[in-house]
Amino acid sequence: MEKIFSIHIPKTAGTFFGQILQSINPDILFFNYGLESPGTRIYIQNRLVEPPVGKSHQTFFFDYLKRKDKGVAIMHGHVWEKKFYIANPDAKLICWLREPAQRLYSHYEFFKRQPHPGNERYENFKSRKQTFLEFATDQLNVNRQTTILDGISKNELFFVGIVEKVNPSLNLFQNIFNKDISVNETFSLNKNQNRNSESYKISKEDFSNIKERNLLDYQHYHEIVRTYQKIDKSI
Repeated sequence: MEKIFSIHIPKTAGTFFGQILQSINPDILFFNYGLESPGTRIYIQNRLVEPPVGKSHQTFFFDYLKRKDKGVAIMHGHVWEKKFYIANPDAKLICWLREPAQRLYSHYEFFKRQPHPGNERYENFKSRKQTFLEFATDQLNVNRQTTILDGISKNELFFVGIVEKVNPSLNLFQNIFNKDISVNETFSLNKNQNRNSESYKISKEDFSNIKERNLLDYQHYHEIVRTYQKIDKSI
């Protein structure tokens, strides 16, 4: 089977892209957000299925891959463990990136809206009553995008989308995977209904501090953005 492993970095339009992946109707689609998450689910031919009693969604998914030779299998979610890539070297790794300061602000606002008891980053944010700048420069949160990718190089990623360049990104995804996609009007890039503009306002001083503490994320992000600038000129 063609295997596509989609790495959902928090606050990089992962829910939106999950809807896109479902719209192309793969043979099996595994939303992998952990054993206890209600977001963990499996679709076969776009039909929601439950694993047999005693078998996890993850085990069910990989057993399915062993039985099938043809078709498309997609795993999308917090699939950050290297064990997935090592055990499936033929899988095509894909992800989305976002302007680092904007991603951090989105995550900060997400924690303000929605408690995450037991989450290390949330508990730190809550107990210290962090300002945005404190959150964005905290060692737990800096360079989060490159940390999640954990040394995966640009050349090892089969596709990288950019949140700020969503339309060129989706066009490139279609071309690479030869899939027709359509964006339903119910799909939403902005989950924060209180945000009035396309981007969060950050002072120049705060932005300078954030960029200095998140240099790896900025280097990676701008490298990918330059790729899209070349693509835009060629269209």
